[in-house]
Amino acid sequence: MSKKIIVVSMAKNEADIIESFVRYYMTFADGMIIVDHNSDDDTGKILAELQKEYPSLIVDQLNTIEHIQSEVMTNLVKIAAHELGAELILPLDIDEFLIPKKNTDCRSILDKIVDDVVALEWVDHELVNPEHDRDKFLLSRLCNKSATMRTMTKVFLKGSFAKNNDIRLTQGNHGIRVKTAGGTEALVPTHRHSELVLAHFPFRSRGQYVSKNAIGWLTNATRYSATTVVAPHWKSAFDKICDNDCEMPTIPDAQFVGKLYEGNINLKYTDSEPINVLPRVLKLAEKICDKYARQNTLNKISTVTVIMPIGQDFDAVVGTIGSLLSQTMKNWKLVIIAPDDLDEDIRTALMECDNRIHIYGIGDEINPEGFVKFIIPGRKLSPECLEMEAVALYNHSEFNFTYCNGKDVAGADVVVDVLSIIPGIDIWNGIEEASVDLTGGISGMMLRRIPQELQLLKVIENYHWKEKEILGVLLPENLLFVFPERFV
Repeated sequence: MSKKIIVVSMAKNEADIIESFVRYYMTFADGMIIVDHNSDDDTGKILAELQKEYPSLIVDQLNTIEHIQSEVMTNLVKIAAHELGAELILPLDIDEFLIPKKNTDCRSILDKIVDDVVALEWVDHELVNPEHDRDKFLLSRLCNKSATMRTMTKVFLKGSFAKNNDIRLTQGNHGIRVKTAGGTEALVPTHRHSELVLAHFPFRSRGQYVSKNAIGWLTNATRYSATTVVAPHWKSAFDKICDNDCEMPTIPDAQFVGKLYEGNINLKYTDSEPINVLPRVLKLAEKICDKYARQNTLNKISTVTVIMPIGQDFDAVVGTIGSLLSQTMKNWKLVIIAPDDLDEDIRTALMECDNRIHIYGIGDEINPEGFVKFIIPGRKLSPECLEMEAVALYNHSEFNFTYCNGKDVAGADVVVDVLSIIPGIDIWNGIEEASVDLTGGISGMMLRRIPQELQLLKVIENYHWKEKEILGVLLPENLLFVFPERFV
Protein backbone atom coordinates (compact mmCIF):
# COMPACT_ATOMS: atom_id res chain seq x y z
CA MET A 1 0.00 0.00 0.00
CA SER A 2 1.31 3.44 -0.94
CA LYS A 3 2.48 5.63 1.95
CA LYS A 4 1.90 9.35 2.32
CA ILE A 5 5.42 10.76 1.96
CA ILE A 6 6.28 14.28 3.13
CA VAL A 7 9.64 16.00 2.59
CA VAL A 8 10.70 18.67 5.12
CA SER A 9 13.64 21.02 4.70
CA MET A 10 15.24 24.39 5.43
CA ALA A 11 16.62 26.70 2.77
CA LYS A 12 19.01 29.63 2.97
CA ASN A 13 20.35 31.27 -0.18
CA GLU A 14 19.70 28.21 -2.35
CA ALA A 15 18.46 29.95 -5.51
CA ASP A 16 20.85 27.92 -7.67
CA ILE A 17 19.39 24.56 -6.57
CA ILE A 18 16.00 25.07 -4.89
CA GLU A 19 13.97 24.55 -8.07
CA SER A 20 15.81 21.32 -8.89
CA PHE A 21 15.19 20.12 -5.33
CA VAL A 22 11.45 20.83 -5.33
CA ARG A 23 10.72 19.52 -8.81
CA TYR A 24 12.67 16.32 -8.21
CA TYR A 25 10.98 15.37 -4.95
CA MET A 26 7.57 16.34 -6.27
CA THR A 27 7.94 13.52 -8.80
CA PHE A 28 7.33 10.99 -6.01
CA ALA A 29 6.52 12.75 -2.71
CA ASP A 30 2.99 13.73 -1.67
CA GLY A 31 3.97 17.06 -0.19
CA MET A 32 6.77 19.28 1.08
CA ILE A 33 7.33 21.81 3.82
CA ILE A 34 10.22 24.20 3.29
CA VAL A 35 11.27 26.93 5.71
CA ASP A 36 13.07 29.83 4.03
CA HIS A 37 15.64 30.97 6.58
CA ASN A 38 16.19 34.64 5.91
CA SER A 39 17.47 34.16 2.35
CA ASP A 40 19.02 37.19 0.68
CA ASP A 41 18.88 35.79 -2.86
CA ASP A 42 15.93 34.71 -5.04
CA THR A 43 15.13 31.58 -3.01
CA GLY A 44 11.89 33.09 -1.69
CA LYS A 45 10.75 34.29 -5.11
CA ILE A 46 11.40 30.90 -6.69
CA LEU A 47 9.53 29.09 -3.91
CA ALA A 48 6.58 31.46 -4.37
CA GLU A 49 6.43 30.60 -8.08
CA LEU A 50 6.71 26.87 -7.36
CA GLN A 51 3.84 27.07 -4.89
CA LYS A 52 1.59 28.12 -7.76
CA GLU A 53 2.46 24.87 -9.54
CA TYR A 54 2.48 22.56 -6.52
CA PRO A 55 -0.46 23.07 -4.11
CA SER A 56 1.06 20.58 -1.67
CA LEU A 57 4.23 22.67 -1.30
CA ILE A 58 4.08 24.58 2.00
CA VAL A 59 6.54 27.44 2.49
CA ASP A 60 7.17 29.22 5.79
CA GLN A 61 9.56 31.98 6.78
CA LEU A 62 12.15 32.02 9.57
CA ASN A 63 13.57 35.45 10.36
CA THR A 64 16.17 34.55 12.96
CA ILE A 65 19.82 35.19 12.22
CA GLU A 66 21.10 32.15 14.10
CA HIS A 67 21.42 28.72 12.55
CA ILE A 68 18.80 26.72 14.50
CA GLN A 69 18.38 23.75 12.21
CA SER A 70 17.73 21.11 14.87
CA GLU A 71 14.82 23.01 16.40
CA VAL A 72 13.26 23.95 13.08
CA MET A 73 13.57 20.51 11.49
CA THR A 74 12.22 18.80 14.60
CA ASN A 75 9.19 21.08 14.49
CA LEU A 76 8.65 20.39 10.77
CA VAL A 77 8.73 16.64 11.38
CA LYS A 78 6.07 17.03 14.06
CA ILE A 79 3.91 19.17 11.78
CA ALA A 80 4.22 16.61 8.98
CA ALA A 81 3.20 13.79 11.34
CA HIS A 82 0.47 15.45 13.38
CA GLU A 83 -1.06 17.93 10.94
CA LEU A 84 -0.40 16.49 7.48
CA GLY A 85 -0.81 12.81 8.34
CA ALA A 86 2.57 11.83 6.91
CA GLU A 87 3.31 8.12 7.06
CA LEU A 88 6.94 8.55 6.04
CA ILE A 89 8.90 11.75 6.66
CA LEU A 90 12.08 12.68 4.77
CA PRO A 91 14.11 15.39 6.59
CA LEU A 92 16.51 16.67 3.95
CA ASP A 93 18.95 19.46 3.22
CA ILE A 94 18.38 21.30 -0.05
CA ASP A 95 21.63 19.89 -1.48
CA GLU A 96 20.62 16.23 -0.94
CA PHE A 97 18.98 14.06 -3.60
CA LEU A 98 17.63 10.59 -2.95
CA ILE A 99 18.90 8.14 -5.59
CA PRO A 100 18.05 4.42 -6.04
CA LYS A 101 21.14 2.24 -6.19
CA LYS A 102 19.60 0.01 -8.83
CA ASN A 103 17.42 0.65 -11.84
CA THR A 104 14.18 1.28 -9.98
CA ASP A 105 12.21 4.23 -8.62
CA CYS A 106 12.33 5.93 -5.23
CA ARG A 107 8.62 5.66 -4.56
CA SER A 108 8.41 1.89 -4.76
CA ILE A 109 11.42 1.53 -2.45
CA LEU A 110 10.11 4.01 0.11
CA ASP A 111 6.72 2.29 0.20
CA LYS A 112 8.43 -0.91 1.37
CA ILE A 113 10.13 0.65 4.42
CA VAL A 114 8.92 -1.05 7.60
CA ASP A 115 11.40 0.26 10.22
CA ASP A 116 10.46 3.25 12.39
CA VAL A 117 13.76 4.97 11.59
CA VAL A 118 16.15 4.17 8.74
CA ALA A 119 19.63 5.49 7.99
CA LEU A 120 20.66 6.55 4.49
CA GLU A 121 24.18 6.43 3.08
CA TRP A 122 25.42 9.96 2.50
CA VAL A 123 27.80 10.34 -0.43
CA ASP A 124 29.48 13.53 -1.62
CA HIS A 125 29.02 14.42 -5.28
CA GLU A 126 30.43 17.21 -7.44
CA LEU A 127 29.58 18.65 -10.83
CA VAL A 128 32.04 18.03 -13.65
CA ASN A 129 31.47 21.55 -15.00
CA PRO A 130 30.32 23.59 -11.99
CA GLU A 131 30.54 26.97 -13.73
CA HIS A 132 28.41 25.93 -16.72
CA ASP A 133 24.74 25.03 -17.26
CA ARG A 134 23.69 26.43 -13.90
CA ASP A 135 20.15 26.93 -15.23
CA LYS A 136 19.69 23.21 -15.95
CA PHE A 137 18.22 20.54 -13.67
CA LEU A 138 21.02 19.52 -11.33
CA LEU A 139 20.77 15.74 -11.73
CA SER A 140 20.82 16.04 -15.52
CA ARG A 141 24.32 17.50 -15.38
CA LEU A 142 27.45 15.34 -15.45
CA CYS A 143 28.87 14.61 -12.03
CA ASN A 144 31.45 12.67 -10.04
CA LYS A 145 31.00 10.97 -6.70
CA SER A 146 33.31 10.14 -3.83
CA ALA A 147 34.58 6.58 -3.69
CA THR A 148 34.70 6.87 0.09
CA MET A 149 31.51 6.38 2.06
CA ARG A 150 30.90 8.94 4.81
CA THR A 151 30.69 7.51 8.30
CA MET A 152 27.75 9.80 9.06
CA THR A 153 24.32 8.93 7.74
CA LYS A 154 21.02 10.78 7.36
CA VAL A 155 17.71 9.52 8.71
CA PHE A 156 14.11 9.05 7.56
CA LEU A 157 11.33 8.16 9.95
CA LYS A 158 7.75 6.98 10.08
CA GLY A 159 5.05 9.49 10.96
CA SER A 160 3.71 7.12 13.60
CA PHE A 161 7.09 7.14 15.35
CA ALA A 162 7.09 10.94 15.43
CA LYS A 163 3.55 10.92 16.81
CA ASN A 164 4.15 8.39 19.55
CA ASN A 165 7.49 9.67 20.84
CA ASP A 166 9.00 12.91 22.06
CA ILE A 167 11.65 13.17 19.37
CA ARG A 168 14.43 15.58 18.46
CA LEU A 169 16.38 15.61 15.22
CA THR A 170 20.08 16.18 15.79
CA GLN A 171 21.88 18.99 13.98
CA GLY A 172 22.22 18.11 10.31
CA ASN A 173 19.47 15.42 10.43
CA HIS A 174 22.09 12.80 11.20
CA GLY A 175 20.11 11.08 13.94
CA ILE A 176 17.01 11.09 16.11
CA ARG A 177 16.96 11.33 19.86
CA VAL A 178 13.96 10.32 21.99
CA LYS A 179 13.16 11.42 25.52
CA THR A 180 13.13 8.54 27.97
CA ALA A 181 10.91 8.05 31.01
CA GLY A 182 13.68 9.48 33.17
CA GLY A 183 13.75 12.73 31.18
CA THR A 184 17.05 12.11 29.43
CA GLU A 185 17.52 11.59 25.70
CA ALA A 186 18.58 8.41 23.95
CA LEU A 187 19.79 8.11 20.36
CA VAL A 188 17.54 5.86 18.30
CA PRO A 189 19.57 2.98 16.81
CA THR A 190 19.34 2.63 13.02
CA HIS A 191 20.50 0.37 10.21
CA ARG A 192 21.64 1.58 6.81
CA HIS A 193 19.09 1.19 4.06
CA SER A 194 20.58 -0.92 1.29
CA GLU A 195 18.62 0.31 -1.75
CA LEU A 196 18.88 4.10 -1.51
CA VAL A 197 21.66 6.67 -1.22
CA LEU A 198 21.62 10.41 -0.60
CA ALA A 199 23.68 12.20 -3.24
CA HIS A 200 25.11 15.26 -1.51
CA PHE A 201 26.07 18.31 -3.62
CA PRO A 202 27.55 20.69 -1.03
CA PHE A 203 29.40 22.88 -3.56
CA ARG A 204 28.01 23.77 -6.98
CA SER A 205 30.12 26.78 -7.95
CA ARG A 206 32.93 28.89 -6.54
CA GLY A 207 30.57 31.68 -5.51
CA GLN A 208 28.16 29.27 -3.86
CA TYR A 209 31.03 27.63 -1.96
CA VAL A 210 32.26 30.95 -0.57
CA SER A 211 28.74 32.13 0.25
CA LYS A 212 27.68 28.91 1.96
CA ASN A 213 30.71 28.68 4.23
CA ALA A 214 31.04 32.37 5.04
CA ILE A 215 27.37 32.82 5.88
CA GLY A 216 27.02 29.36 7.39
CA TRP A 217 29.81 29.90 9.88
CA LEU A 218 28.68 33.43 10.79
CA THR A 219 25.11 32.30 11.51
CA ASN A 220 26.47 29.34 13.44
CA ALA A 221 28.80 31.55 15.50
CA THR A 222 25.90 33.93 16.18
CA ARG A 223 24.08 31.01 17.75
CA TYR A 224 26.87 29.21 19.60
CA SER A 225 29.76 31.77 19.63
CA ALA A 226 32.95 31.51 17.59
CA THR A 227 34.46 29.02 20.05
CA THR A 228 32.17 26.13 19.27
CA VAL A 229 32.84 22.68 17.88
CA VAL A 230 29.52 22.69 16.03
CA ALA A 231 30.04 22.75 12.23
CA PRO A 232 33.87 22.69 12.19
CA HIS A 233 33.77 22.18 8.41
CA TRP A 234 32.27 25.67 8.06
CA LYS A 235 34.92 27.12 10.36
CA SER A 236 37.76 25.49 8.43
CA ALA A 237 36.46 26.80 5.10
CA PHE A 238 35.74 30.22 6.65
CA ASP A 239 39.36 30.55 7.82
CA LYS A 240 40.63 29.65 4.35
CA ILE A 241 38.34 32.24 2.78
CA CYS A 242 39.63 34.84 5.25
CA ASP A 243 43.13 33.94 4.04
CA ASN A 244 41.93 34.67 0.50
CA ASP A 245 41.82 30.98 -0.42
CA CYS A 246 38.46 30.88 -2.16
CA GLU A 247 39.03 27.91 -4.40
CA MET A 248 36.21 25.38 -4.31
CA PRO A 249 37.50 22.01 -3.06
CA THR A 250 37.19 18.93 -5.23
CA ILE A 251 36.63 15.32 -4.22
CA PRO A 252 40.10 13.69 -4.01
CA ASP A 253 38.90 10.18 -4.90
CA ALA A 254 36.25 11.24 -7.40
CA GLN A 255 34.67 8.66 -9.69
CA PHE A 256 32.78 9.73 -12.81
CA VAL A 257 29.12 8.66 -12.73
CA GLY A 258 27.56 10.85 -15.43
CA LYS A 259 23.91 11.86 -15.01
CA LEU A 260 22.02 10.68 -11.95
CA TYR A 261 18.58 11.19 -13.48
CA GLU A 262 17.38 10.47 -17.00
CA GLY A 263 13.90 11.94 -16.66
CA ASN A 264 12.78 15.17 -18.28
CA ILE A 265 12.66 17.94 -15.68
CA ASN A 266 12.82 21.49 -17.02
CA LEU A 267 13.56 24.52 -14.86
CA LYS A 268 11.73 27.83 -15.26
CA TYR A 269 13.04 30.10 -12.53
CA THR A 270 16.73 29.22 -12.09
CA ASP A 271 19.22 31.45 -13.91
CA SER A 272 22.86 30.97 -14.85
CA GLU A 273 24.15 34.21 -13.35
CA PRO A 274 27.26 33.90 -11.14
CA ILE A 275 26.62 34.25 -7.41
CA ASN A 276 27.62 37.63 -6.02
CA VAL A 277 28.85 36.81 -2.51
CA LEU A 278 29.59 40.28 -1.16
CA PRO A 279 25.96 41.53 -0.99
CA ARG A 280 24.91 38.38 0.87
CA VAL A 281 27.65 38.72 3.47
CA LEU A 282 27.04 42.46 3.87
CA LYS A 283 23.31 41.92 4.40
CA LEU A 284 24.02 39.27 7.02
CA ALA A 285 26.53 41.58 8.71
CA GLU A 286 23.88 44.29 8.83
CA LYS A 287 21.40 41.89 10.45
CA ILE A 288 23.95 40.84 13.06
CA CYS A 289 24.79 44.48 13.82
CA ASP A 290 21.08 45.27 14.06
CA LYS A 291 20.49 42.45 16.50
CA TYR A 292 23.47 43.50 18.61
CA ALA A 293 22.36 47.13 18.73
CA ARG A 294 18.74 46.23 19.47
CA GLN A 295 19.70 43.93 22.32
CA ASN A 296 21.95 46.58 23.84
CA THR A 297 19.10 49.08 23.68
CA LEU A 298 16.48 46.70 25.03
CA ASN A 299 18.63 46.17 28.11
CA LYS A 300 18.21 49.89 28.86
CA ILE A 301 14.44 50.17 28.33
CA SER A 302 12.44 49.68 31.51
CA THR A 303 9.06 48.84 30.04
CA VAL A 304 6.37 49.61 27.47
CA THR A 305 2.84 50.20 28.74
CA VAL A 306 0.18 49.00 26.32
CA ILE A 307 -3.23 50.57 26.97
CA MET A 308 -6.37 48.91 25.62
CA PRO A 309 -9.96 49.87 26.48
CA ILE A 310 -12.39 46.98 26.00
CA GLY A 311 -16.10 46.29 25.96
CA GLN A 312 -17.59 42.83 25.99
CA ASP A 313 -15.90 41.51 22.84
CA PHE A 314 -13.73 38.94 24.54
CA ASP A 315 -12.67 37.19 21.33
CA ALA A 316 -11.12 40.40 19.98
CA VAL A 317 -9.25 40.90 23.25
CA VAL A 318 -7.90 37.34 23.19
CA GLY A 319 -6.44 37.82 19.71
CA THR A 320 -4.65 41.01 20.70
CA ILE A 321 -3.30 39.54 23.94
CA GLY A 322 -2.04 36.52 22.01
CA SER A 323 0.02 38.82 19.80
CA LEU A 324 1.45 40.53 22.88
CA LEU A 325 2.49 37.23 24.40
CA SER A 326 4.49 36.46 21.24
CA GLN A 327 6.45 39.73 21.31
CA THR A 328 10.23 39.53 21.09
CA MET A 329 10.33 42.33 23.64
CA LYS A 330 9.24 40.86 26.97
CA ASN A 331 9.29 43.86 29.32
CA TRP A 332 5.80 45.19 28.62
CA LYS A 333 2.67 45.51 30.70
CA LEU A 334 -0.91 45.66 29.44
CA VAL A 335 -3.39 48.05 31.02
CA ILE A 336 -6.94 47.00 30.18
CA ILE A 337 -9.61 49.63 30.79
CA ALA A 338 -12.77 47.60 31.33
CA PRO A 339 -16.42 48.37 32.11
CA ASP A 340 -17.51 47.81 35.69
CA ASP A 341 -19.95 45.11 34.58
CA LEU A 342 -17.26 43.03 32.86
CA ASP A 343 -18.08 39.36 33.32
CA GLU A 344 -16.19 38.05 36.34
CA ASP A 345 -15.08 34.88 34.54
CA ILE A 346 -13.58 37.01 31.80
CA ARG A 347 -11.93 39.30 34.35
CA THR A 348 -10.41 36.31 36.15
CA ALA A 349 -9.24 34.70 32.91
CA LEU A 350 -7.51 37.91 31.85
CA MET A 351 -5.76 38.38 35.19
CA GLU A 352 -4.59 34.77 35.33
CA CYS A 353 -3.36 34.75 31.73
CA ASP A 354 -0.14 36.64 32.50
CA ASN A 355 1.14 38.69 35.42
CA ARG A 356 1.88 41.57 33.05
CA ILE A 357 -1.86 42.11 32.49
CA HIS A 358 -3.66 44.64 34.72
CA ILE A 359 -7.34 45.65 34.68
CA TYR A 360 -8.54 49.16 35.51
CA GLY A 361 -12.01 50.64 35.73
CA ILE A 362 -13.18 53.61 33.69
CA GLY A 363 -12.65 56.01 36.57
CA ASP A 364 -9.33 54.68 37.83
CA GLU A 365 -6.20 56.77 37.60
CA ILE A 366 -3.65 55.36 35.15
CA ASN A 367 0.07 56.05 35.49
CA PRO A 368 1.78 54.48 32.47
CA GLU A 369 5.40 53.37 32.84
CA GLY A 370 7.98 53.93 30.13
CA PHE A 371 6.86 54.24 26.54
CA VAL A 372 3.15 53.99 25.84
CA LYS A 373 1.44 51.99 23.11
CA PHE A 374 -2.25 52.48 22.33
CA ILE A 375 -4.14 49.57 20.85
CA ILE A 376 -7.68 48.64 19.88
CA PRO A 377 -9.02 45.14 20.68
CA GLY A 378 -8.77 42.86 17.68
CA ARG A 379 -5.60 44.37 16.26
CA LYS A 380 -2.65 41.98 16.27
CA LEU A 381 0.93 43.14 16.56
CA SER A 382 3.69 41.50 14.57
CA PRO A 383 6.19 39.77 16.90
CA GLU A 384 8.82 42.52 16.58
CA CYS A 385 6.41 45.47 16.78
CA LEU A 386 7.09 46.62 20.35
CA GLU A 387 10.82 45.99 20.03
CA MET A 388 11.19 47.94 16.79
CA GLU A 389 9.20 50.93 18.02
CA ALA A 390 10.74 51.08 21.51
CA VAL A 391 14.29 50.85 20.16
CA ALA A 392 13.56 53.61 17.65
CA LEU A 393 12.18 55.90 20.36
CA TYR A 394 15.04 55.23 22.76
CA ASN A 395 17.80 55.82 20.23
CA HIS A 396 16.34 58.97 18.64
CA SER A 397 15.49 61.83 20.93
CA GLU A 398 14.40 64.07 18.06
CA PHE A 399 10.97 62.51 17.67
CA ASN A 400 8.23 61.81 20.15
CA PHE A 401 6.22 58.93 18.77
CA THR A 402 6.30 56.22 16.14
CA TYR A 403 3.73 55.34 13.54
CA CYS A 404 3.06 51.98 11.85
CA ASN A 405 0.76 51.95 8.86
CA GLY A 406 -2.17 49.54 9.18
CA LYS A 407 -3.11 48.55 5.65
CA ASP A 408 -6.28 46.63 6.59
CA VAL A 409 -8.21 49.63 7.93
CA ALA A 410 -9.73 52.56 6.11
CA GLY A 411 -8.09 55.94 6.45
CA ALA A 412 -5.26 58.15 5.25
CA ASP A 413 -2.00 56.39 4.46
CA VAL A 414 1.39 57.74 5.45
CA VAL A 415 3.58 55.75 3.11
CA VAL A 416 7.38 55.96 3.11
CA ASP A 417 10.08 53.92 1.38
CA VAL A 418 12.70 54.30 4.11
CA LEU A 419 12.65 55.00 7.84
CA SER A 420 11.53 58.62 8.05
CA ILE A 421 10.94 61.44 10.50
CA ILE A 422 7.89 63.51 9.52
CA PRO A 423 6.47 66.71 11.07
CA GLY A 424 3.11 65.76 12.51
CA ILE A 425 1.57 69.06 11.42
CA ASP A 426 1.95 68.01 7.79
CA ILE A 427 -0.24 64.98 8.45
CA TRP A 428 -2.69 66.80 10.70
CA ASN A 429 -3.37 69.42 8.05
CA GLY A 430 -4.45 66.65 5.73
CA ILE A 431 -6.80 64.86 8.09
CA GLU A 432 -8.03 67.57 10.49
CA GLU A 433 -11.18 68.35 8.54
CA ALA A 434 -11.43 64.98 6.83
CA SER A 435 -13.66 62.11 7.94
CA VAL A 436 -10.69 59.73 8.18
CA ASP A 437 -7.85 59.07 10.58
CA LEU A 438 -4.47 57.54 9.87
CA THR A 439 -4.79 53.96 8.73
CA GLY A 440 -2.50 52.89 11.55
CA GLY A 441 -4.86 54.62 13.93
CA ILE A 442 -4.36 54.32 17.63
CA SER A 443 -2.99 50.82 17.07
CA GLY A 444 -0.14 52.25 15.07
CA MET A 445 1.29 54.62 17.66
CA MET A 446 3.85 54.35 20.44
CA LEU A 447 4.52 57.49 22.47
CA ARG A 448 7.66 58.56 24.27
CA ARG A 449 5.35 60.00 26.91
CA ILE A 450 1.71 61.04 27.17
CA PRO A 451 1.40 64.86 26.87
CA GLN A 452 -0.08 66.60 29.90
CA GLU A 453 -2.95 67.96 27.85
CA LEU A 454 -3.88 64.47 26.71
CA GLN A 455 -5.87 63.09 29.64
CA LEU A 456 -6.58 59.47 28.88
CA LEU A 457 -9.94 59.16 30.57
CA LYS A 458 -11.28 62.12 28.62
CA VAL A 459 -10.58 60.51 25.28
CA ILE A 460 -12.28 57.21 26.14
CA GLU A 461 -15.94 56.88 25.30
CA ASN A 462 -17.83 53.59 25.64
CA TYR A 463 -14.44 51.98 26.23
CA HIS A 464 -13.14 52.88 22.75
CA TRP A 465 -10.63 55.51 21.75
CA LYS A 466 -11.66 58.87 20.35
CA GLU A 467 -8.87 58.80 17.80
CA LYS A 468 -9.38 62.30 16.46
CA GLU A 469 -8.92 63.87 19.88
CA ILE A 470 -5.65 61.99 20.39
CA LEU A 471 -4.34 62.85 16.94
CA GLY A 472 -5.30 66.48 17.47
CA VAL A 473 -3.03 66.66 20.50
CA LEU A 474 -0.13 64.57 19.21
CA LEU A 475 0.32 65.49 15.58
CA PRO A 476 0.58 69.30 15.37
CA GLU A 477 3.47 69.77 17.79
CA ASN A 478 5.46 66.58 17.37
CA LEU A 479 7.82 64.79 15.07
CA LEU A 480 6.94 61.16 14.43
CA PHE A 481 9.01 58.24 13.24
CA VAL A 482 7.39 56.34 10.37
CA PHE A 483 8.30 52.75 9.52
CA PRO A 484 8.37 51.84 5.81
CA GLU A 485 6.48 48.61 6.28
CA ARG A 486 3.64 47.41 8.38
CA PHE A 487 4.40 46.23 11.91
CA VAL A 488 0.85 46.16 13.23
